[in-house]
Amino acid sequence: LGVPDNHYGHSSSLLAYAGLLYVQYDQNSDARLMALDAATGADVWVMPREDISWTSPIIAHTDFGVQLIVASEQHVDGYDPVTGKQLWSQECLGGEVAPSPAYSNGMVFVANEYAMASGVQLSGADGSFGTEILWEYDDLLPEVSSPVGDGERFYFASSVGEIVCLDAKTGEELWLEEFDDGFYSSPVLVGDRLYILDMA
Repeated sequence: LGVPDNHYGHSSSLLAYAGLLYVQYDQNSDARLMALDAATGADVWVMPREDISWTSPIIAHTDFGVQLIVASEQHVDGYDPVTGKQLWSQECLGGEVAPSPAYSNGMVFVANEYAMASGVQLSGADGSFGTEILWEYDDLLPEVSSPVGDGERFYFASSVGEIVCLDAKTGEELWLEEFDDGFYSSPVLVGDRLYILDMA
């Protein structure tokens, strides 16, 4: 693949699913989203990307099938992970986006410190797909750390030391906890516990 031509370096993580390896190869020219055969490395499909980011792709098991969801500087997009067909696109971001999307219970959640946080409801019927921004939140936002959802709530952490919990359906802030050190790592849900490493 060579060395990506972007101004911070490559930070998108690889993702494996159903025998395919997904590479979000974002750079200043010829940015692309690729699915490689995990056994051989051969291209299965390649889709161009107009806007880049420093996020990572996620696999979402939605009511409308499995989707590959990626974010850019402007949009969050859903793809068919087998064919690479773009299923939907929603403009809701801005700036140099590092936090990856999160999916839970029919909702896609994206956020960036220099834009907004958005709760995006997925819909679909007869092979067509749609999105609707149900709510936006613009108080405390993540700079690097990616959010996570548990079906009822979304959680995210800021680089200045807050962890925020929002209601997944309304965007209402349910709680906010302040810490002495900030967060670049992403929170992880295990059972009924939320784990995260701070920068100290």
